[in-house]
Amino acid sequence: MTMVNISYDFMLSKTLNMLGLQPHYYRLEQKASNLIYQATVVFVYGDQQTGFVTEEMVGISFEGFAHAKELAAYTALEFLNIRYHITVNDFNKPRADQLETENVILTHVYDATVENYNLLMAIYKRTKKRLQNLDKTMWKFTYLTIRAMFKRHNE
Repeated sequence: MTMVNISYDFMLSKTLNMLGLQPHYYRLEQKASNLIYQATVVFVYGDQQTGFVTEEMVGISFEGFAHAKELAAYTALEFLNIRYHITVNDFNKPRADQLETENVILTHVYDATVENYNLLMAIYKRTKKRLQNLDKTMWKFTYLTIRAMFKRHNE
């Protein structure tokens, strides 16, 4: 099965075009010693009370400008969906929601596993200490037994 992945940038372009609005553009910035990529999508939408309004949506990523642009376009699409009561069928969204749910579940499982690990390590350390004490006691007992046997033998 062939999978076609349509970018949010393309969907934003088509949505603005279908609404009769001007095309969008991006302002790209690199911040914090080139580790953070910021893309700001700028677009114009119509408001009944004030006319046309320029809006900016920001996308920030550690992966690169392409990912930051996609995040900014996705935010702009969500804004337009709320503003104009339109629906953009995003077939990737259910999969993303499923992955997010799985991530939350795995995070809880990891946290529980870490707690169980810490508990088991505490029990292990206590048991190890008890075994060491028991081992010392057995050596003392063996030493005293052998000493008593030598005393009887020498008498």
